[in-house]
Amino acid sequence: MKQIIPITLLFLSSFFQSCEKHDRPVANFRHLEQEVAGLIQERTRKLPFKAPVAWAMVQDGEVKSSYQQGYEIPDANTLVSDQSLFLLASTTKLFTSVMVMKAAEEGKLLLSSKASEFIDNLPATWQSITISHLLSHTDGIADVMDNSYYKALDPAIAEGMGRHEYLEYAAQLPQHFRPGYQTRYGQSGYVLLSLVLEKLYERSYETIVSQKFSFRWV
Repeated sequence: MKQIIPITLLFLSSFFQSCEKHDRPVANFRHLEQEVAGLIQERTRKLPFKAPVAWAMVQDGEVKSSYQQGYEIPDANTLVSDQSLFLLASTTKLFTSVMVMKAAEEGKLLLSSKASEFIDNLPATWQSITISHLLSHTDGIADVMDNSYYKALDPAIAEGMGRHEYLEYAAQLPQHFRPGYQTRYGQSGYVLLSLVLEKLYERSYETIVSQKFSFRWV
């Protein structure tokens, strides 16, 4: 840990310094666009390709300022546009965490509630895992990418896999630590949270997101 901290601080220092250069009042939307472009270019300049980025500021349903750069796929020939689609990847964790907190506000669960109260047949070692553990990456559940059997699957099969089946691969591995004793960023815990949400609202995760955040899935 002592060896990691200086590197982490150096990275954070570099990140915030680059942001601070562009953290100042802007005169107009054109100026805002230039500042955003400058920040993006500075933060991605070390990549071996032009980073695909699409950014926009929308006010009252009207696009006031926007910026795009790069190609939708590196080394391809389709430029990024305001119609480009991007993989959300771990951005969905933000949606999931907000929806869990909304569920808590609605009295549907407590952060101290155990995931096993909502999802049946979880492994014995997962029985003490709480919603708070899952939100904070302190659950200790292994990632499926650590499972050689999962990694050997055909990509089409892996991508089309349901959440329950996905977690079965994680359950084949031992936990990294007892829940609440350490922190380790991972994917499996948030997949389990998505199942908890589906159980609470009795509808699909995608439907819950669309309804709670008022936007349409493409």
